[in-house]
Amino acid sequence: MYTSNFLESVGVKLSKAPWSIHIQWSTTQPKNWVLKRNSLLPEDLLLTLSLNDRYWELTLERKDQLFHVQWGTYGFDVTSQQLKYKRLINWPILDSPEDIMSAIDVLEQELGLRFVKHVNLQGTLCDSIERPELFSKWLNISVNDFGVFS
Repeated sequence: MYTSNFLESVGVKLSKAPWSIHIQWSTTQPKNWVLKRNSLLPEDLLLTLSLNDRYWELTLERKDQLFHVQWGTYGFDVTSQQLKYKRLINWPILDSPEDIMSAIDVLEQELGLRFVKHVNLQGTLCDSIERPELFSKWLNISVNDFGVFS
């Protein structure tokens, strides 16, 4: 599958299927979604890129559930009661997980916010990052700016 070759190119050694990796960005420290959930603000956002041996998905959710956006193998969808989020936001086009950083740039511009330059990793491949310098280069962060908070 295309994600297999891509993950190997950014320094992740794949295990035998089934495998998965989840990469999270947030407008607050990503660990707050795990350790300090009650202190999150209603407008805090969590962006999760999920890759596995069968499909990929990018999900953007607000703490107050004002909107929920999904991109991935099975298409694109926006769920919201507000027309602004359904029709007026120019959501990025994302054809593959490889383009996540350009999508994040568009999201920051369209929503007028910044994601924290630290990512949370989850899944069976978290301990399989053999070339952290390649992985962090893809994510546009330093090697010290990713960790595991599950």
